[in-house]
Amino acid sequence: MTAFVPEDYGRLSRFSSLCLSPDGAMACVRYFWQDGLWQRRIELLLGDTAREITLGGTKEICPAFSGDGRLVWFLSDGRVCVYDRQTEQAREAFSLPAGYEAADIVPLAKGCLCACQKEIREEPPAGCAWEMPRVAESLRFRSDADHGFKKQYSYRLYKYDGALRLIAEGDKPFQSMALLPDESAALFIQEDFRRMNLETGESEPLDAPFSPAPDIRPVVSRDGAYALAGVSLGMEISLRRLWLDGEAHEADAIENEPPGIAEGAYMDTAPDRKTRVAPGRTKDTYFVSAASGHRPGLWRLTVKPGRLTWERINAPGLAAETAGECGSGVAVLWGDTACPPRPAFIRGEEIRFLLPDFNGWLQGKPSVSFLPLSAASQDGRAELTGFLLLPEEKKAHVPLLVWVHGGPSGYWAPGFNLEVYCAVSLGFAVLLPNPRGSTGRGNAYADPEHAFDGGAANDILCLMDQALRQYPQLDKRHASVLGGSYGGFMAAWMAGNTARFQSAVVIKAVTNWLFIHFNSSQAGQDIFASYRDFQDFLADTVRQSPVYAAGDVNIPTLIIHGEKDQQVPVENAHQYYTALKDCHPDLPVRLMLLPDCCHSYGRDALPDYIAIQRETLEWLYRYGREDGYEA
Repeated sequence: MTAFVPEDYGRLSRFSSLCLSPDGAMACVRYFWQDGLWQRRIELLLGDTAREITLGGTKEICPAFSGDGRLVWFLSDGRVCVYDRQTEQAREAFSLPAGYEAADIVPLAKGCLCACQKEIREEPPAGCAWEMPRVAESLRFRSDADHGFKKQYSYRLYKYDGALRLIAEGDKPFQSMALLPDESAALFIQEDFRRMNLETGESEPLDAPFSPAPDIRPVVSRDGAYALAGVSLGMEISLRRLWLDGEAHEADAIENEPPGIAEGAYMDTAPDRKTRVAPGRTKDTYFVSAASGHRPGLWRLTVKPGRLTWERINAPGLAAETAGECGSGVAVLWGDTACPPRPAFIRGEEIRFLLPDFNGWLQGKPSVSFLPLSAASQDGRAELTGFLLLPEEKKAHVPLLVWVHGGPSGYWAPGFNLEVYCAVSLGFAVLLPNPRGSTGRGNAYADPEHAFDGGAANDILCLMDQALRQYPQLDKRHASVLGGSYGGFMAAWMAGNTARFQSAVVIKAVTNWLFIHFNSSQAGQDIFASYRDFQDFLADTVRQSPVYAAGDVNIPTLIIHGEKDQQVPVENAHQYYTALKDCHPDLPVRLMLLPDCCHSYGRDALPDYIAIQRETLEWLYRYGREDGYEA
C-alpha cells in the first residue's frame, strides 16, 4: 500500500458546478492538472457514460442545460459556448465586445441571458510601482495577486436569441442572476437586488430584508412568487425567502434549520461555482447541501405558508453539492474520507456513484478514519468539537500534529484532504480542532471574539487534552502545531504563549498586526473608536501580536510566506524570522519565501504547492518526533 505524498495532488480529479437536465443527464466541471496547467472541463454524464465537452480552453466552466435538456450552455475562457447533445458538437455561440469576458449565463427558452464584465485597472502614478488600495464600496479585489492596484468593473447584461442585444449595463461587480417564469430576471449586483424586464431593460428594486450572499445562486419557485437565496446572518450563511412581487412580507418561521450552508473550507473540492440549492420534483420542495455540527450533509427544505421546514437525509458520506431530483434520485456530489466528492444519485440511503475511474488510483492508498472529538471549553460556555486522524500502523508513542484551519471562519469537516493525509502517512496523528470562531455551528459559536485574544488557543488546548485522554498512544511530549493564514497566526501565537509543542510551522501568518493596519489590502480602521491616542493603539497592537512573544519561542519554527501576498504582507514573515533569530541565535528557524505566490498560494501553481508541502513535512519529520530537536 502506497503512502500519500504531495505530488499526488496533481493526480486528483475534483468536481463542482453540478446541474441536472429533465431527462436525468448531469453536467459538472472536472478540475485536474495536465500539461503544466490546471484544466477545467465540462463532463456530460448520462447513466454510466461520460462525454467531455471542450472548445480547447483551459477553463470550461458554468454548465447549464436548456429547458428541454438538448443544449448545454457553458463558458470557455470567457467565451459563451453551447453544446448540442443531438449533433454532439460544441461551438462558440456569439462574440462579446472587446475587453469583456462572460461571467455568468442562464438559458432562455430560445438562447441565453449572459452577464459579462470588463476589468478597469487604475494604473499607479508615474514613478510609483505600487499603490495601496483604498477601502471603498466601488472597488473590488478579485485576488491579492493584483498587487494592491485599484480596480473597478464594468458589467453588461445581454440577451441572445439569434441576435445579441444589450439589456443593461453598470459600474458595479455582477454577482448572479436567475430567470423567472415570465422570462424576466432577478439580478444580484453588489448588494443590489432587482427584477428586470428583459425586453425593455427596465428594472425595479425588490424589497430584501438582507443582502444576498454572492456565492449562492438564487433558486426561483415554479410559480415565480419567490426566490430562495443565500444570506449572510452574522458569520454564517443561511437561506431565506425573497419575495419577487416588490412588496414587504413577514419573515418566515424556521424549523430545524442547519447552522450554515457553506461547506467546510478544507475539503478537496474544485474552486468553481458550487450548486448548493436545487428544486425537488414537487412544488415548494428543495434540496440543500448544508452543515450541522461541522458535518456537511443533504437536507430537504419544504416551503409551507409562512414557514421553512428542514429535514436531514440520512445517508453515509458528505454532500458537497446537489443539483435537484429526477427519476434516478437526487443528483449530488457525494464524498467521504476515501475520495473527494464525485457525481452520484442518492435515493434513500442508497448511493450510486458515477465516474469511478477518474480517481481510481486512490484505491491503492491507505484508508483514513476521522474520529470525532468533543470537549468543554475552559470557561464552560461552549462544547468544542474537532476530529482526530490516526495512522494505520499501531505504535506505543504516536507524535501529534495540531493543525489549525484558516479564517477564523471556516471549519474542518470529515472529508478527503490530501494535505492532512500526507502527514498521517508519515506516522503522525493529526488533530483538526474547530475552536470558537469556526463556522458550521451557528453564529454564537462563530463569533470571532475569542479568535485572536488567546481564547481560541485555550479551546484548541482543551481539545488536545481530550485527545490525549481518549487515546493514550498519543505522545504529549512530541506534539507540533501548524496552520496557514489564521491557522498560521495561531501556530505563531501558541509557539510563544504555551510550552506544549516541540515544533511549529507558520504559513502566511499575521505576526504583527501593525502590518495589517498599514500595509495590507485590508488596511484601515477607526482606531480612535477604541484607543485614546495613536501611541496607545501602537503599543496595544504590538502586544496582541505573536512577534511580541518571540523571546518566549523555544521550539524549531518554519516560516513560509508568498512575496506577493497583499492580504498578509510578507513583512510579517521577515519580522518574525528576524525576531526569533535575534532572541535565539542557535534555535532552528527557517524562512521559506515564494517569489510568485500571493495569499492563496500553491494550488493554482502546483510546483509551489508541492514545494510548500514537502518543506512542511520534512520539517515536522525532523523536529516533531521522538528523536527530534532537543534544546
